[in-house]
Amino acid sequence: MELKEVIGRRRSIRIFASWRPVERAKIQKMLEAARRASCAGNVMNIRAVVIWRDQATQELIDSIKLPISYQQMQTAPVFILWYNEPMAYEGEHWVKTVSELVETRRMGVHIEETISEVKQKLAPGFLMNDPKVTGNSPGAIMDCGQAIAQATLVAYEEGLGSCLMGGPVLGRVGRRLKVPETAVPLALQAVGYPAESWEAGG
Repeated sequence: MELKEVIGRRRSIRIFASWRPVERAKIQKMLEAARRASCAGNVMNIRAVVIWRDQATQELIDSIKLPISYQQMQTAPVFILWYNEPMAYEGEHWVKTVSELVETRRMGVHIEETISEVKQKLAPGFLMNDPKVTGNSPGAIMDCGQAIAQATLVAYEEGLGSCLMGGPVLGRVGRRLKVPETAVPLALQAVGYPAESWEAGG
């Protein structure tokens, strides 16, 4: 399928074929698409936890439910909690990942000159924007948004539907899944085969 067609036809799905299981390989393709997204300094800060409804505890499923997202909560066979790991932007780590890009000849022309540039010109900025100093991670939302968007488009290409949700449910589900304390939950994505028709408009 052409990329423009995927972008044009994709829509948020709120009613899924709850009786139809989703193949693990298709979810893996979504995760791989997210992993391959562009990100600042090649830090790869996007994280995900996949929740399979038929394997989850009732307490976890209950923590996902919200009154305004009733349909997808009741019918989606899979949920993905997407979160950001701000410490991926920790200054020294960021300098190290950029230096590795240089050393493997994926950035710059002359290794020694480029490493010198990284240490003298980029490192001070990385260290100044360290989340331990600023309390946040510059560029994280942009990076993670690209990653989640790529996963969403791959889901559609694989015949799946999805719907992104936010709000208070994110922290609740994150705590239930015991994500790291440094994690910043970004979205909960319901995934499954659509029980809605694009052609019928719903």
